[in-house]
Amino acid sequence: MYVLHAATHEHSGAGRAAVRSHAATAKAGLRSELLVLHGSAAEPGIEVLAGPIRRRVDYLRQRAELALLSLQDTGDSAYRSLGFRGPGLARIREKRPDIVHLHWIPGLLGIADLPDLERPVVWTFHDQWPICGAEHYTELARPRLGYTADNRAPGARGPDLDRWTWQRKRAHWKSFAPTIVCSSRWMAAEVRASLMFAGREVHILPNPLDTSLYRAQDRAAARAAFGLPAGRTLLLFGAWEALTDRRKGFHVLSEALRLLQARGFAAEADLVLFGATGAGPLQGFNTHWLGVIPDEAAMRRLYSACDLLAIPSLQDNLPNILAEAMACGLPAVGSDTGGIPDLIRHGETGLLAAPGDAAQLAGRLEQLLRDAALRSRIAAAARAAIEGACDERAVGARYADIYRQAAEEWPRRESGTRH
Repeated sequence: MYVLHAATHEHSGAGRAAVRSHAATAKAGLRSELLVLHGSAAEPGIEVLAGPIRRRVDYLRQRAELALLSLQDTGDSAYRSLGFRGPGLARIREKRPDIVHLHWIPGLLGIADLPDLERPVVWTFHDQWPICGAEHYTELARPRLGYTADNRAPGARGPDLDRWTWQRKRAHWKSFAPTIVCSSRWMAAEVRASLMFAGREVHILPNPLDTSLYRAQDRAAARAAFGLPAGRTLLLFGAWEALTDRRKGFHVLSEALRLLQARGFAAEADLVLFGATGAGPLQGFNTHWLGVIPDEAAMRRLYSACDLLAIPSLQDNLPNILAEAMACGLPAVGSDTGGIPDLIRHGETGLLAAPGDAAQLAGRLEQLLRDAALRSRIAAAARAAIEGACDERAVGARYADIYRQAAEEWPRRESGTRH
């Protein structure tokens, strides 16, 4: 069986998940390739579509989308995609795979492209965009109720491009019946409750991880590699656009740090921050600004260099960072939201705090900062949890079963959507 994975990016969070799914598929004994719009083809079997001309075209497409999206004022900062046609359809049809496995696709494929793939499709939802309008995450009930003129967010103004995008999906996807995979129970529940895919079967399967690579390394050597101090307790935080994506909760962590500083913890602990650039301390904590970490090997060293991780997200699916850190034996305090509690069992494999509750987050961090034995116990349990849930060979075998089922069911699904 020939499986073609498709994703917009190779090196984003969802892109890393696509790369790992491609690798897991190959290790399951299937022929696997990954088609991306943007990337470096760093791994075998990856094809990058965007040469210099196509990169320029995609840049212009993004500028046009941003210009259109600026016409609506939604009152939130959610990332949005309008789902215009992309360059991936022609290449996928040329390759004629047995299975097309979609990941995060805006820019590579558009809303109207998906019914024309003419192949069994497995689609892993990395965020809420497939069930929403233009938004990739939303706290509104519109995906469940439908996008009407009366249920916009209070104060929203301008053309309702979210509704327009949702209506286009509803129209085009009447003849589109993908096999749906979600990496968290939360995402699966959102899909089942949505009008877009109500009644569809949903498989729950975490993103695969090579646990032979993601494991604890020598802490002293890891700290030396980053120039981090040997005698301090290091609290790690980071994300793509770590300080500017409100959904990732840095503002909540910042307030928690202020509370911890008032309790004297800045005298013994430092903050290590990646995914953003800056200088100087934050809320009285000596801060090590690492910027963008260049590769996965460096990330593995960084997890091993630190003592605990903060994941204060307000909304998240199943963060790669959390699974990676837990595999490396790094205990985490995460928000009790989205897919985070799929990995963190409070008091066993990590600690949970109510999303947005800085005081509770500070209290949970204090528990780990004070208690090295608790950190050690949680680290061992976290590693075992990831080995059990995310090991790439087990996940790859599950995907192989899903692909076979999708191939067997495709003639019936196609017939059902045509009538």
